[in-house]
Amino acid sequence: QIEGERGGSGYPYALRNVGKICQKTGDDEETEKWLRRSIEVSRNALAQPAATLGPDLAAGLSILGNMLTQRGDHAGAEKALLESIEQYDVSIQAAEECDDRIASTWCYQKELGGASKPGPETDDHRQTGRAVALLRLANVRKDEGKYDEALEHANEAVNVIEQGDKDYNTAYALTIRGTLRLRVGQYAEGAADFDRVLAIRQKTVGSD
Repeated sequence: QIEGERGGSGYPYALRNVGKICQKTGDDEETEKWLRRSIEVSRNALAQPAATLGPDLAAGLSILGNMLTQRGDHAGAEKALLESIEQYDVSIQAAEECDDRIASTWCYQKELGGASKPGPETDDHRQTGRAVALLRLANVRKDEGKYDEALEHANEAVNVIEQGDKDYNTAYALTIRGTLRLRVGQYAEGAADFDRVLAIRQKTVGSD
């Protein structure tokens, strides 16, 4: 299920492993089913690499940008994060333009009892990944003293992440935006963001 949400090369690998498990139990029919699905996912990835493999490239660039920010290399971080956002944009557009069975693993998740194609009410890993890259770029702009630009990136990221169902992503985004709001003098708005972070923490972890 995790690999199905992300897509990329890990998903057919996971399907093959299920097939191997079925083979060890002597269930030839199930083995063939899972191996054929793995093969088809790989073929679809070759047909639409921007939609299926692009997020892996974008995620790597985003993580690199975050590491470079922590190291103080703001120029390098900016370059990596801007390319990450660009790759996410290409992947998102490609996924929207192509057929479900070619675009990604969404259709296979549906067949396996998982989620259907992401829509306004669901969490698309491409959109979420792009939002995280925006938050990391916001941190770069904050370190450069460009608070207004940083807050613009953070606002865009929060609007996307709030549509998903991952509380920890929402808390992360609100923490960054809340910090930036305090920096630009939006004290009430910043406090409201941190109140929401506290509420999420109490819901997911407890009050201790």
